[in-house]
Amino acid sequence: MIRFGYDLYHHHGIELHKGSKRSWLHIDDAVVALERVIYLKKFAIINIGHPRVIETETLARMFCQRYGVSYHELVKEIPLPPR
Repeated sequence: MIRFGYDLYHHHGIELHKGSKRSWLHIDDAVVALERVIYLKKFAIINIGHPRVIETETLARMFCQRYGVSYHELVKEIPLPPR
């Protein structure tokens, strides 16, 4: 997300994996979650990811709109690599 924002703000092109999605988690939130794990008294499965999943294309379009740049000029959509 940071690279998308930086590169689009400076009118540099970006590559975007078409169809990719992510749930974003800020590092500050991750640190708090991991610190709390230290104090658990038993085994537990913990999901520290954010429940809201955002398509990468949507994120790039939001940056383009905010910075007043053309999505079609600066964003190169490429296929997702094999998993």
